[in-house]
Amino acid sequence: AYAKDLSKKISTALDVKQRQGKFIGSLAAYGYMKSQEDKNQLIVDREVSHIVERIFKCRAQGMGNAGIAHMLNEEGIASPMRYKYEKGLTKNGRYANSLWRAGTITVMIVNPVYVGDMEQGIQKGVMYKGMRRHTLQKSERIYVAGTHEPIVSRELFNKVQELIEERK
Repeated sequence: AYAKDLSKKISTALDVKQRQGKFIGSLAAYGYMKSQEDKNQLIVDREVSHIVERIFKCRAQGMGNAGIAHMLNEEGIASPMRYKYEKGLTKNGRYANSLWRAGTITVMIVNPVYVGDMEQGIQKGVMYKGMRRHTLQKSERIYVAGTHEPIVSRELFNKVQELIEERK
């Protein structure tokens, strides 16, 4: 009973933070880092933010996700997990030589974090109810606009989303 009660309280507290637009994840999206003053606030990582912008520009010009990944690998640009490994944010050695993949680009270009919006609650699982982890529909997710500095303009982001929809 104690564990169930504690689980409910923690879930409620995290839900409140998400609805306030605070970041509750363990690792920030590529191009961002957690603020030193407030771990729930994302700030732009100036070291790699230009790469994120370049990815969106390449995609907007019609370049495919696999082509972008190949280009970044050819130029020796560290993939998101390799970059986090090199910075000491993750200690798992399997990321030491990880490369860019088309799937990585696919996930990045649809993530609204890059226009300054926070989308959280993408997956849900309630252990005390015996509910397995599952992905929620977009309408069920928590979406808060304008929570942090954007890396990509809304126009560029929307153009990429339109291209994705056209290809479907």
